[in-house]
Amino acid sequence: MACDSPDPGAAAEVAVNQNCEATITASALLQGTTTCAGPFELVATDMQGNTAATGIDLITIPSAWLGATLQVQITDQTSGNSCMSYIMLVDNLPPVFSACPNDTVLCTEPTDPAHVAAVAVADNCDANVDLQSTTSQIGPDCNLPANMIAVLVRNWTATDDYGNTATCQQLIYIEKSDLADVQFPPDLSLDCTAADVSPAATGQPTIGGFPVSTFSPCRMIVNHS
Repeated sequence: MACDSPDPGAAAEVAVNQNCEATITASALLQGTTTCAGPFELVATDMQGNTAATGIDLITIPSAWLGATLQVQITDQTSGNSCMSYIMLVDNLPPVFSACPNDTVLCTEPTDPAHVAAVAVADNCDANVDLQSTTSQIGPDCNLPANMIAVLVRNWTATDDYGNTATCQQLIYIEKSDLADVQFPPDLSLDCTAADVSPAATGQPTIGGFPVSTFSPCRMIVNHS
């Protein structure tokens, strides 16, 4: 009997599954059709001799050995014949977005990722997927729905430890407001000897509980005297 990939410098790549494990059968490692009757004992170890998995006719190698070169000895338990094959576990599966929801916000609301509907992503092998985003704005635009002042297009990219990537696009609709939506702060009586009359202390106009700013997408000019 003879094994495939007998050279440790040219180990066969074996892709892990959704559980970040690889199940390997004896027939997958043996060359062609063998006359050995079997069953076959498989023993997988790393190059330092640490055991990764053992089994009869098949083995399941856990994620701890991802990226390592392993030697798998296959022994025909009937004849005692054996051979050695070298493998390397690789991850070819990209992360998966389980949620990439659109959202609608008031023109005064923050639009950073922490304040809008959250995206969710998971990976079979990497518990801490790198998540990056870029954001562009459409509008103000007359082609948008009448109740919308702009749309943010947020493109997300998730990358796992092994360079596999996934993308999703999230739309954040910014609602148009008018002056009737503005809530003004109430009147106050202050001690004239040490009064802080700044808007930060006395209050400022809000929409939906968020301050109205000249620099917000609401397209309103705010001043005081």
